[in-house]
Amino acid sequence: MPDRSGPILDIDDPQEITSAASVFTTAVHTATGSAAGSADTLRPQTKPASDLDRMMCDQLSWVRSTFEAAARSSAGRADDVVVDALFGTSALENTDVDNGSRTRYESI
Repeated sequence: MPDRSGPILDIDDPQEITSAASVFTTAVHTATGSAAGSADTLRPQTKPASDLDRMMCDQLSWVRSTFEAAARSSAGRADDVVVDALFGTSALENTDVDNGSRTRYESI
C-alpha cells in the first residue's frame, strides 16, 4: 500500500490546465503574428540613392529579420507550453489513478 503520510497535491482538473495552456499559446501566436506583420511593413519606401541610404536600409533589414526571428522563436516556445502541460497533467493524472504512486519530477 502506498505511503500517504506526505503532503497532498491539489491541482485543477487536467482539462482546465491544458485549456489554459492552449489559451496562452493562442495569445502568443496572435501577438507574434502581429509583430511579424509589423516587421514586414518595415521596408524602405524608395530605392536607396546614397551610401547613407543603403546603410540605413541594411539596418532596417537587420531590424526586420531580428523581429521575425524573435516571433518564430516565441511561437515555438508557446507551442512547448501546451506540450509540457499535456505531459505534466497526464503524469499527475496517471499518478492519481494509480492511487498516489510516485511521479518522477523529470516527467512533469
